[in-house]
Amino acid sequence: LGGGNLGSVAGPDALARQRLASAMLYALPGVPVTFQGDECAFLGDAGGSSRDEHRYPMQWDRCDAAMVAHYAALARLRREAPALGSPVWRAHVADGSMLAFLRGEPGNGEVLAAFNAGTAASSVALPAGSWRDVASGEVVTGSAPLAARGWRYLQRQ
Repeated sequence: LGGGNLGSVAGPDALARQRLASAMLYALPGVPVTFQGDECAFLGDAGGSSRDEHRYPMQWDRCDAAMVAHYAALARLRREAPALGSPVWRAHVADGSMLAFLRGEPGNGEVLAAFNAGTAASSVALPAGSWRDVASGEVVTGSAPLAARGWRYLQRQ
């Protein structure tokens, strides 16, 4: 995600891309699987070193606390929104830097997962009805704003 090599500290944009990619991973069908150290925002060796850094013991004391909290929140949101565990997937929007899809059976409880990979804020048009942001509890209708490199899980009410 453009963070750098082993031992480097990822910049804000690389961390935002990681949060966006992981939010998408947790919203897609199947079991989300991450590589050891992703939840700590550890960087790998982009240069193809022959060393096996990925076999080193986890250094939990060096974890990025905000990234650990992000992954914990994704797991909690997946548990709290049963539609995210459903095999049902339907496309909604794929335009420019925006991507959104629906998870779960149509009707109350289905989740619209929306992602903005762009560097500017945007919004996603919502299907008819009332939608509640699973993370914040905010209720939205019509459209939902998305921050740059932002994402939202919206549950139909």
